[in-house]
Amino acid sequence: MKALLVVASVASLVFGMLVAGITAASATVPQASQAAKAVDYKLLVALLPSVPGWEKGDVNGEQSEMLGMTFSRAEAEYNKGDVNVRLEITDTALIQGMLMPFTMMSSGLNEKTAEGYRRGTTVAGHPGWEEWQNQTKNGDVNVLVAGRFIVHASGYDLPSMDPLKEIIAALPAAKLAALK
Repeated sequence: MKALLVVASVASLVFGMLVAGITAASATVPQASQAAKAVDYKLLVALLPSVPGWEKGDVNGEQSEMLGMTFSRAEAEYNKGDVNVRLEITDTALIQGMLMPFTMMSSGLNEKTAEGYRRGTTVAGHPGWEEWQNQTKNGDVNVLVAGRFIVHASGYDLPSMDPLKEIIAALPAAKLAALK
């Protein structure tokens, strides 16, 4: 059940970003024409890292086109004992509406509540934000690579945010940044 909640949360986040990007891009034709074509999802799948000490499970990828814009995505599950992490890479194809959350969330965000926190962060030199829920020990880390690729790691019942950051740090970011 927890895995379904995490998957639903990730799907909701990505869908929300896609809708925001589509809404922003469709508002003005020039903005849509500035978008690049997304890289083939197979290239993203090939970059999902093997991480020492972690078992890499299911790997999936997909590519979609909507309103003349393309999106590609790859994801993998990682397991170490009772700790489960899902890593997802999304090529935004430079659609500004999808990148907007990174501008807002990574610069100066610092929100603490009794339930957890949200704050800007940097992982392996890439800007982003992280979210933690105290009671469920659910975590999310989102980073932006090369101003184009959204890397999202999520997990539930985590000991800390460290497993998420470890998986993201294992991603060959220079190879990802070189894709066009």
